[in-house]
Amino acid sequence: MKTLNLHNAIEIALKVEEKGAEVYNQLSEKYSSNPEISEAFKLLAKDEQIHFNQFLAIKKELPETLDVESEIDKEFLDTIDPSRFIAKFNLAEADLLQILRVAYDFEKETYLFYTAVRDVIGGNDQLNKIIEYEKSHMVKIFNYILTESKFRGIADKF
Repeated sequence: MKTLNLHNAIEIALKVEEKGAEVYNQLSEKYSSNPEISEAFKLLAKDEQIHFNQFLAIKKELPETLDVESEIDKEFLDTIDPSRFIAKFNLAEADLLQILRVAYDFEKETYLFYTAVRDVIGGNDQLNKIIEYEKSHMVKIFNYILTESKFRGIADKF
């Protein structure tokens, strides 16, 4: 068991975004022969880097000490490891719509994870920001899936 508080929840968030960018960059290289797919993975990696920077800024806002802590199981933490989605991305092959569906599933799981963390340790502005960033990314990807528009990442304005 690991103690969970806002400080290490944000550390987890930073690691997930960093690992997510790494996974997406690896997949971009893997699909370099398909420019559309490769570019989509590059944009997803860029999105994860944007989140990393946002979460880093949130971390700087944190107070030194926190009152609320809870225990969390390592196996539960593994559920948001982006590496476990690699097999799903590989099964999607070179179908951009399928790849975006897997990316949506990953974003949905991270959103649900942070929502559960908030339910356990209590809400606060910093954790609420992380949840909102994850939700907006999930919704943005969902919009691309529904409209089948050209994927341009979270910087795109719908």
